[in-house]
Amino acid sequence: MPGALCLLGCPCGIDTCWPLLARVQITATEVTWSGSYQIHRPEWGELPLGPYVSPRPAYGHERRRRQGVKVPSTRQPTRAVPEASLQEVSVAMGAHEGS
Repeated sequence: MPGALCLLGCPCGIDTCWPLLARVQITATEVTWSGSYQIHRPEWGELPLGPYVSPRPAYGHERRRRQGVKVPSTRQPTRAVPEASLQEVSVAMGAHEGS
């Protein structure tokens, strides 16, 4: 099937050994996996999986991460907690544990 991608393969590592395939459609904004099927069981037809839709930036980010490409984090930096607040928490926890 044109545009198909192997989603799962056999642990033996041979691509044609019982792969789970799906159609992949990519637009400017999203990536869709649909029409899952197994090539060794055509009588099963299309399997009842998906469709799975991901935002294209997140899909590309995860794909590069899994390929070992260093990807900058999209998380916001954590705010630093003032030292006084940490001391207050420590004192409160110590008081709670002692009761």
